[in-house]
Amino acid sequence: MTRVLAFGLFVFFCGAGFGIAAAAEPCVSVHVHPKDTLRIDVPAGMRPTRSIAGFLVDVDSTGIVTKTAVLLSSGDIALDIFSRDGIEKTTFVPESRNCVAIGTQAKFAIGLANVPTVPAGEPTPVPEILDCTSAVNSAIVDPAAPGDPRRGSASGRAIAQVSIDKHGAVTAAAITRSANDPLLDAETLRVARASTYTIRTAPTCPAGARTASIDLNFLAP
Repeated sequence: MTRVLAFGLFVFFCGAGFGIAAAAEPCVSVHVHPKDTLRIDVPAGMRPTRSIAGFLVDVDSTGIVTKTAVLLSSGDIALDIFSRDGIEKTTFVPESRNCVAIGTQAKFAIGLANVPTVPAGEPTPVPEILDCTSAVNSAIVDPAAPGDPRRGSASGRAIAQVSIDKHGAVTAAAITRSANDPLLDAETLRVARASTYTIRTAPTCPAGARTASIDLNFLAP
């Protein structure tokens, strides 16, 4: 016998409000969200001590999950891993602004539906394990709109790597994946340099220089 997990929005950096309909119109702003309703059949025998598990999810500009981390444990490590694997196999609708899909990091939760929990005290959130080489929050500025001479009329995907000093100031930016269009590459670098970066720190991850990735997929309107 299996139990079912219902996938729900927990917290995400971009704000609230989204819809599948908006994803079909790329020039309508849309926040990152799962493309389809995610339901996971959970094998019997798992023993959570809380009703949700929270995850930090990196979604690229094509909607593919590239990285996940547990932020809030269900109380059952096996169930956390099972849930994380389900998220990693899910296709997302990426954030989109001005006909540009943007790689995004967001926080989501899986609700544990119809799963009796083991009595326990107040659960303690699982500390985030930071990757000290790239522990950065990025507030990405709006890319140029279609028709703007800075981007022209071409479509394509470009990725820039941004070097950031310990204060969050950009020290360098370079294209690591070209859109094969000089205007789109130049616009990606402009966005990378103009965006705002905040370095996340932890006792095991002190302040210092970091890198961030700006992933922009320019779409035809």
